[in-house]
Amino acid sequence: MLKKKDRISKLIMENKGILKCPLCGKQMQIQASSSLTCKSKHCFDLSKKGYLNLLTSHYDAVYSKDLFEARHQVCRAGFFDPLMDVLEEIIKKHQHKVGDRKLAVFDAGCGEGSHLSSLTRRLVAADEGKSTEKETGKKEYFFAGADISKESIHIAAGSDGGDILWCVADLAKLPFHNGSFDVILNILSPANYLEFTRVLRNDGIIVKVFPDSRYLMELRNILYHGKENISYSNDRMVDYFAQKLTVTDTRKITYSFEISRELFPQLMKMTPLTWGADEARLEVRDFEMPTHITVDLTVMTGIMKE
Repeated sequence: MLKKKDRISKLIMENKGILKCPLCGKQMQIQASSSLTCKSKHCFDLSKKGYLNLLTSHYDAVYSKDLFEARHQVCRAGFFDPLMDVLEEIIKKHQHKVGDRKLAVFDAGCGEGSHLSSLTRRLVAADEGKSTEKETGKKEYFFAGADISKESIHIAAGSDGGDILWCVADLAKLPFHNGSFDVILNILSPANYLEFTRVLRNDGIIVKVFPDSRYLMELRNILYHGKENISYSNDRMVDYFAQKLTVTDTRKITYSFEISRELFPQLMKMTPLTWGADEARLEVRDFEMPTHITVDLTVMTGIMKE
């Protein structure tokens, strides 16, 4: 079996028309040395874990490694499984529309990669589970995830269950050619719709996941203890999505997740909600740990405006 770095080199070679040089915009090709080069001789090396760092300027980390590791544990515990069910359904529905061509899926702002890794396993397993070649239609996929945090991509590349192209990259300057992807996911992460529509195929879809008003409400009650931060509205982000894209589907996902004592500290670590919270209150644990956590999300699907 090929090593991870060799598998990703092969993956890049098979999809050589997607990556572009983040410096000059020219097409990049993988070399035998596992380096990507363009005609202007700009060079980017695959890491030992098989990811690319395509940032062209210094970036000061906003989120810590601890936050990403905590989120990874929470995701592995099934915290977002109902959301993954919905996203899998949306992608499969779009897959039927595009026919037998390879489906290219991109997770923009992928964090530590848990969501894309989960969807990759689900989609590939579902395809392989079909009993005949006629049923499968020789479907293939290309999965890519990008985040500006090197720490998060390092975790993603070290733990994903499939061949996914992970990139450290700026969402405002994506290292992909125009029209590269059929599906762009943007899950609880900032968006750049100008870049998203640039790298989206003409018949592609953008799927955006927003937190809704009751998302993590138990944590808000603990962290802000009656302060104004306890309330939340996604109206501005939803309206902006509708301004930039033609909305084709909107879904509401609300469920209660039973939280264990072991997992609760990781949930606290993974959320930026703790920023600006009452640190003294958290330090002495002046609160009762909830038994369940509310997950309240809106999933919107959009296509490019005509």
